[in-house]
Amino acid sequence: MREIDIYIDWFRKFVIYIALLGFAVLMGPFGTYATLDPWDRVIFWTVDIIVVAFFTHLALHGIYKAPAVSHITPPTRFGMSVALGSIPAAGVIGFIYNVMAPEIADEVYFPALWSEAMIFSILLASIEFILWPQVVGRPKGRAEPPLFIPHDRVPRMPAPAEGVIEMAPAATVEAPEPVIEESAPQASRLAQRLPHELRDAEIMSVSMQDHYAEITTTAGAHLILMRMADALDLLDDTPGAQVHRSHWAATAHAQTLRRDGRKYELEMSDGRVLPVSGSYLDAARDLVGE
Repeated sequence: MREIDIYIDWFRKFVIYIALLGFAVLMGPFGTYATLDPWDRVIFWTVDIIVVAFFTHLALHGIYKAPAVSHITPPTRFGMSVALGSIPAAGVIGFIYNVMAPEIADEVYFPALWSEAMIFSILLASIEFILWPQVVGRPKGRAEPPLFIPHDRVPRMPAPAEGVIEMAPAATVEAPEPVIEESAPQASRLAQRLPHELRDAEIMSVSMQDHYAEITTTAGAHLILMRMADALDLLDDTPGAQVHRSHWAATAHAQTLRRDGRKYELEMSDGRVLPVSGSYLDAARDLVGE
């Protein structure tokens, strides 16, 4: 499954939802063509699509990127989000049936409504978050920025006082240079590939999920399509070590190395536990100072 970037793009939503609304009104699925006239179908499917979209988006934000389920594969988390969001959506759809098409409501039970909500949830989420970004691309505002420190983050020296104009060039030119050299290494190349809201946070760990590298930071996690070796190379000089063929941990957030039977585990500062393989045991011990 391609990387899913769950952000709100109102233009994308408008185009997709209008297209699905037109299809539902014309085709009248789930018995609505025979029981509702065209204008009633417009109202019915407008409410239906909005409700399903709302709960699907809410579930995707709450579950798909939650740290507690980060060990589960992305396709499984995607399915869990859609299935959970369809439960309240099915309840609202049942209410709409009772109001606008009671003859259908008498014959449709909750499992069928849940299946209907699931179908629309999968269709909406797949088109909006997977197909659209691949075909159309992301908005320009979400493009990756150039890898340099913005000028507004470099401290400015005050203007020289009157009467010492000849000394001003030496003071203003030489003083900022050490600041630029010290601040530049703070953000690794891997951090620069994260969403804007995560770039200033500390990288805690890197874990492979299928073909994706899950970058967990102190502000959240994000999936990037790349190999583990490439992710480790982009970490630059970030202190840490690989503790498993699929896991890397930062020194600052490695807390405790513990043994569970024949297995070793590394507990992180946020409570997550990373597996430690035998070939990387010494590296894990060095991380926690054992």
